Amino acid sequence: MTRILVVLTGLALAAAASPAAMAAQTLHVYGPGGPLPAMKAAAAAFGRARGVEIEVTAGPTPTWINAAKSDAT
Repeated sequence: MTRILVVLTGLALAAAASPAAMAAQTLHVYGPGGPLPAMKAAAAAFGRARGVEIEVTAGPTPTWINAAKSDAT
């Protein structure tokens, strides 16, 4: 099972699901490229703290919006 989260900043990870709900799942984070370093740092810290694998995809919206829509379940 995969969870999808579209964010505008990496700090939005703090609102993600509980550790139990995220067990054995990958959290996909999509957002603009401007805050990419902050998104990656927040994702890494959140992933370590919660034992969650996080994949960050960033850049101009047209480069990731279709993937975000098709991944959302």
